[in-house]
Amino acid sequence: MWLLPDSKGEPAMQDTERDQLLQRINILERARSRSKVVALVALGLATVLVLCLLVAAGLGVAMAVRAQAQRDRAVRAEAEAREQKRRAEEKRDAAKDRHKAKQPEKTP
Repeated sequence: MWLLPDSKGEPAMQDTERDQLLQRINILERARSRSKVVALVALGLATVLVLCLLVAAGLGVAMAVRAQAQRDRAVRAEAEAREQKRRAEEKRDAAKDRHKAKQPEKTP
């Protein structure tokens, strides 16, 4: 059953056709809503992933800086230990020289 034709001479929509189109519109609107929810969830997950990557990168840099500082301290400590050893050897050698100078030479 056709409704009244519109002013352009085309027949008006039947009730069943109109109902089918309205149903299709509702289905499409629900699908669009679900798509928006999925997009928002994906955006949230992507944001969390990016934040995790930034935190990991920051921790990596911090650990690298700490490791470099420890290496620097170890190198300085090693250099200080070598310097102390050198000074101790100099003192020992000086003491030996003084001890030798105090001893009178024995004549045969």
